[in-house]
Amino acid sequence: MILPKFPKAQVISFIAFPYAEKLNISGTDVVGYTYEIVKKIEGYTIPIFSDTERDEIYEILTQANIQDKEARKLHDSGVRDLKKILRVK
Repeated sequence: MILPKFPKAQVISFIAFPYAEKLNISGTDVVGYTYEIVKKIEGYTIPIFSDTERDEIYEILTQANIQDKEARKLHDSGVRDLKKILRVK
């Protein structure tokens, strides 16, 4: 776990489609066009973390990013391969 120090960190997943012409999705409000998802995120107004905690979380997540260029290329290639496999099915 990347954030064990922050057990109150509830993660809410959203999926945004910035370039989709038509979305045919029903039964969920966590998937939508980018502008819809941004509005939903902006609707969360009650602070959960202090500014200091927020900054610390940002630093932890930034450090967890893949920094090595070759490792990033390998990761991106794996994601592309996975997308190809998923499209076939």
